[in-house]
Amino acid sequence: MNTTETSGRISRTDAALCLAVALFAWIAHYGLVSWDVRDGDEGYLLYGVERVLEGELLYRDFERNYPPGLYAVFAGLFRWFGEDYLVTRYFSWVLLGLLAGFSFLLARRLAPWWMALFAGFVPIAFPPPWHKTFVPFCLVLGLLICSTLTRRGSRSKTIWCGLGLGALGLFRQEAAAFCFLLASGTLLLRGNRSWRESLRHLGLLIFGAAVLWIPVVAFFAWHGCLDEMLEQILFGGARVNSGMHLPFPKLERLSKRPLPIALFYWPGVMVALGAIATAFSLRNKAPRDRVLVWGQWTVIAALMHVLVLSRSDISHLKQVLLPPSLILAAVSGSLWTGSPGGWRRWLQRGLALPLVLFAVAELWHGYRSEWKPARASVAAGVPLDLPRVSAIVRPSKATSTQKVIRTIKKMTRREDPIFVGPYAPLYYFLADRRNATRHDLLFPGHTASESIQKEVIADLDAAKVKVCVIDNHPWDGIAARRFPDYTPLLKQYLTTHYVETKRFGRWAIYQRKAGE
Repeated sequence: MNTTETSGRISRTDAALCLAVALFAWIAHYGLVSWDVRDGDEGYLLYGVERVLEGELLYRDFERNYPPGLYAVFAGLFRWFGEDYLVTRYFSWVLLGLLAGFSFLLARRLAPWWMALFAGFVPIAFPPPWHKTFVPFCLVLGLLICSTLTRRGSRSKTIWCGLGLGALGLFRQEAAAFCFLLASGTLLLRGNRSWRESLRHLGLLIFGAAVLWIPVVAFFAWHGCLDEMLEQILFGGARVNSGMHLPFPKLERLSKRPLPIALFYWPGVMVALGAIATAFSLRNKAPRDRVLVWGQWTVIAALMHVLVLSRSDISHLKQVLLPPSLILAAVSGSLWTGSPGGWRRWLQRGLALPLVLFAVAELWHGYRSEWKPARASVAAGVPLDLPRVSAIVRPSKATSTQKVIRTIKKMTRREDPIFVGPYAPLYYFLADRRNATRHDLLFPGHTASESIQKEVIADLDAAKVKVCVIDNHPWDGIAARRFPDYTPLLKQYLTTHYVETKRFGRWAIYQRKAGE
């Protein structure tokens, strides 16, 4: 059994290894901070922060699926350091190092240090997109909070854990909700208190979270948009993904390469291993805190695997590799070191060896397919010469993006609103122009319904928008998913009131007809 588990404290060696993993993550990814910009998801964050800074109220004046904490933090950073995308990138870079270090500490609860290092290196080899780094960070930090509750502690400790989970809920609602349920179950199952005392601690956990969330809920209720906030946070993301009905465009290519497809399906295998290990621990009367940690990891891994399978974008897989990686580290380490000796020890090591080899292969694949190509792309990239961004991008993207932004600035004044569709909010940020509507994304399905199209048309007409920028590239390579094809009302409006004047790659620039 690990000294970390029995003592409940972090040894100096583990603290040093944790710091070393974090430093390695920062050094390895520092050169990638300025690589590329994402027109859609990253713009969804950046332009949302800009709308907040302009006095618009989240959920009432524009829609977003994220909780308000992220926008509040970035709005403060923008006021302090200026409105530049590198501000958010460096914030995510700091989180990436912390994510690697915290992943090591979490795996160290049940695994020896050499396998816990594997868990720490997973976010380095398979880093999430910069704008999504906070998602696995919230998940791992939430699991760390849950793990502290497996041991008996004071009431103030429980309140602080509730505050921590409540704070996570302001940044990522699913991770906080999952971890809050796990923390509640842990308080009821840890067995060293009476039911009355366990329920009292559960109340303190809820109180800690409520201290942060009650003022937030009251604020949006005061401004008359509580319903919109709850609708977006609880259902917005799910409806967007289910409404699009998008296939997995990369799955066919992945299926031809054994290791990548294994990475897609192996979380389910790890969930099964975690469940077996939990049952084995119960049967052998292992320490209750060990059993509870096993159960926490297994539940999280199962839930996150279901989430990634329900998403339309396989890149979400990289956000949820950590929970099964933690299970793999613990299973491998426990099998390798858990038996006292004799033939059983070598049998367990024989079972552990394939898992250890798979872990090594996973990290090697991450290095070859993620980190190394990114470094090569940076070396071959060119600067994106625009205000508010200091990115290195592919030459073709630099050319088209610069032409689109310069055309927008030439055809409009700063106070003139524009419209960009279906999903490239970054162009509002780069061009320093505001969206004439409250909708920054119009995906096939729910977010491009007939009622929303009519609302967008009414906004464009009321503001007499001079320029519309339309991405005619088919969504996921499917011809029927071109923006004009799944928004027929908007297509008719653009045809009637605008004329296409420029085309740069996939981008078409529409200018309002004279006299309109």
